Amino acid sequence: MEMQASRPLAVSQQQAWDALNDPEVLKLERIDPTGENQYAAAMALRIGPVSAKFAGKIMLRQ
Repeated sequence: MEMQASRPLAVSQQQAWDALNDPEVLKLERIDPTGENQYAAAMALRIGPVSAKFAGKIMLRQ
């Protein structure tokens, strides 16, 4: 399955960049740099008896 989407963030570009480069934020989720302004992300989600794992790519651009 492939899912693709974009969402505007309710923070400034600088705030998003600072969070992506803050080790305290990054240890909460798995976000690994893969190139300039690009990251691979992984997360697990559990809601009641249903659980899922997701992986995706993040690209920062203006």
